Amino acid sequence: MSKSETIYKRKAGWVNQSDASYQAGFNSKLFGWLYTPDSAISQSTGFILCAPVGHEYIHTHRAYRHFAEMLAMHGFPCLRFDYSGVGDSAECAEEDIFSQWVEDINQQANWLKNTIGVTHIVFLGLGFAANMVSMAAEIHGENCSIILWEPYETARSFKRRLGVLAGVSEFKQETEAGYIESAGYAYSDQSLIGLEKFDLSARNLSNIKTCVVVEAQDNREKNSRWLGKLGLEDKAKRIYRPDFTKMLDEPHKTSIPFDVFGEIIALFKAEASVQTAALPSLPKLETTLHATHYIENIYRSDDRLFGVLTTPTNGDTSKPLIILTNAGSAHHVGPSEIYVKLARYLAEHGWCTLRYDLGNLGDSCTGCPEDENFPYAESSLNELEEVIDHFSKDFPSCILAGLCSGAYISFREGLKDNSNVSRVVLVNPLTFEWVDGMSLDVPSPKMQSKEASYYSAALKDKSRWGRLLTGQVSYKSIAVFAVKYTYQKISHVLHDFCLAIGLAKPNKLQAELLHYGSNNTALRFVFSDSDPGFKMLTDDAGSIAAQMIAQKKIKIHFVENADHTFSYKKMQSNFCTKFLAALID
Repeated sequence: MSKSETIYKRKAGWVNQSDASYQAGFNSKLFGWLYTPDSAISQSTGFILCAPVGHEYIHTHRAYRHFAEMLAMHGFPCLRFDYSGVGDSAECAEEDIFSQWVEDINQQANWLKNTIGVTHIVFLGLGFAANMVSMAAEIHGENCSIILWEPYETARSFKRRLGVLAGVSEFKQETEAGYIESAGYAYSDQSLIGLEKFDLSARNLSNIKTCVVVEAQDNREKNSRWLGKLGLEDKAKRIYRPDFTKMLDEPHKTSIPFDVFGEIIALFKAEASVQTAALPSLPKLETTLHATHYIENIYRSDDRLFGVLTTPTNGDTSKPLIILTNAGSAHHVGPSEIYVKLARYLAEHGWCTLRYDLGNLGDSCTGCPEDENFPYAESSLNELEEVIDHFSKDFPSCILAGLCSGAYISFREGLKDNSNVSRVVLVNPLTFEWVDGMSLDVPSPKMQSKEASYYSAALKDKSRWGRLLTGQVSYKSIAVFAVKYTYQKISHVLHDFCLAIGLAKPNKLQAELLHYGSNNTALRFVFSDSDPGFKMLTDDAGSIAAQMIAQKKIKIHFVENADHTFSYKKMQSNFCTKFLAALID
């Protein structure tokens, strides 16, 4: 553990104040978090953390939160925010979106100066956000410093990476015309025109105060090249980061580069003049977003749990409130921001939705709790109950819902016979019973389902029969799968037979489904047709599941040609339609 990490964890939760609000962006309202310490080392210096684009925005959310807290702990005011059309910010036009985001960065810099009184801004950008930061820095000149973390030398290399990520997707789907869809995010063809203006060699950064480059070893040569072109090779301060990828891993796997954060803080503390005067009092921050088809309000539970409440523009609260619990370790916007898209879609159809973070996840989490970033924490059910109780006076009832682990938590809470819960909608659950030690990666039932689908397709493929007959396949793999699959099928059939003749009791899942059938809480499922959830349900609950489906005590909605997290535009649209159907069937 680095010294910076040790100090930070010892003082976890020390940050005096973090406030979520909506501020004016270039053409829309932006959501952001302002972190302010009790006193500033240098009132003249503030940080703006500019998130990377696409799926990296979701994956680095945790790291950015930690860095913002560390900065405030060391006396630096800090702002992190969502660009126009991203996360909790309002939608915007898609044309020339990257230039809009540069203007958003400039707007936030001006807002921080006017609100906190800082005169010097330190911009941090990661990935292509570093390129956007470098463009914004030209405007602020000597009044700013920049931290470029793994920037792209050219926009062409960024576009190439988008293409690579689009090509390696496990789930192939026809992309909507006029878009490139890459790692769960869609970019219009129009937005990618003219990106060469973001090439680093096109910048004039001679007037900025400090340039810091955070880089991996294999990028040092190319970074030296563009730094040389800008006359910054001798002036730039370079921080070597050997394992950049771990910060960009799946949300439940991400690691925090405390050592790099500590180096950056030490560097700017050395430049700052020590002052201890308190920062000016903050003006009243705006906590409501008014859009054409919805209204959103920031929700704080005793300054602990955080969420965003989306309502129709007419303020109608006559329908049950839909409560969305975190999908895995992704923060409340959901993978590919599916929770935001769903909530705003439902508002257009008259429904209110709360997307919130559990206490150890996303924006509810502060410091480094022991169970940080773990989506199946023991405290999750109590926290969901807290949310239900908070809103019970404002809505006739609640509908619990969630994707993946959010489905699991909703399912377990629905078993408690809470009179405020009228319906539970489970989206692509991967387990109905969490046991300590289970992997957060793809579980074995899912792998077995994938294997079953693979071999089922192989039986229909003549070319694969040819490979089988000529010995070009692994007979061992086929044999292992056959044994596992046969054993599983026999076990389920045998249990159902014994259950039917009274020699066996319902297994745990069967008993829980029967409980739902008797407690008047409607149970609905939304499954991607490629996901293993439906097979897990019907295999593990066998005849009981079949019986309850036939009796319509359980209703199933399938999203065709969809992956686990609905990572394409067409999937997302179809999912929203199916979810709405699951609310009213």
